[in-house]
Amino acid sequence: MDKKIPITPFDIIRRMKDVPEILKWSRKKHLIVSGPEFWGIHHIYIDNSLKHTIFCLKTDLTTHVFIGIPTGAKEWRKYDKDVNLLLSKQLNNDSLEWKIYKDIVLYKGKMLPTKEIPEEPYWGEVVEVETFNDDVNDKWIVSKIKELYNKYGTVDNEIEKFKSKIKDYKDDLFGITLFYQGTKLLQPSSVLEAVNFDKHYKNIMNRGETIISKAEEALKEVKISHDTDRFREIIFPPLTKDMPPIIDTIPRVKLLIETYDELFPGRDRKIPLTNQEIMLIMNRVLKKF
Repeated sequence: MDKKIPITPFDIIRRMKDVPEILKWSRKKHLIVSGPEFWGIHHIYIDNSLKHTIFCLKTDLTTHVFIGIPTGAKEWRKYDKDVNLLLSKQLNNDSLEWKIYKDIVLYKGKMLPTKEIPEEPYWGEVVEVETFNDDVNDKWIVSKIKELYNKYGTVDNEIEKFKSKIKDYKDDLFGITLFYQGTKLLQPSSVLEAVNFDKHYKNIMNRGETIISKAEEALKEVKISHDTDRFREIIFPPLTKDMPPIIDTIPRVKLLIETYDELFPGRDRKIPLTNQEIMLIMNRVLKKF
């Protein structure tokens, strides 16, 4: 699920007055951008003529390149792992549009996945800015793809893998919460008190949230430093190992999350569940065993 956009429509309108200054600032820049999720870390090069070239390095070693102007893409290219051109397509104005600010880049367009709120753009955080003095041409694009894979390819892949670990751990924490809420409704309070159920749950959540906080801080640091050794300092221990065996068959955390997503696709997990919704999930899970 794409993260909530950090600026409001009012903020976007308010920033319109800054467009001339941002255009001037963006000349001869290389922006390293994190997000949206389907692109991950990607690179925007803006030359002195304000020609924009975006490089998206993929885990299968193919590269998507978008070439355009300050408002969006005019051409889409795809290169294979040997930097052979697989596709070159001219784009309509509404295929891929962007707004570039000093801290964030907004994306929208018909070639992007549909969002739950159609008018809301996708976004990426500008994590690093470098000076860029080259002129963009076909030869430069090919050499730049090779350079980016040599310099950033492994780092970007490590970042994406670590982001997946954080997401999976957050999923597990949410699954534990679903299990806790369902068990509180299904089991007698005397049984739960006998195994210190609330205490176990709070300990697991506190430990898990602390690990997530440390992991997200490490991710933020590595996006800037590119030192992936920092990731090795973060350990993701199993969250379920300390759960008390209060029933013979404990619904698996992954199954609870899967069932929640089936019943409430796209729902913000911060929205509290009603008792009826919790029971609906638990009953559906029990039928799957």
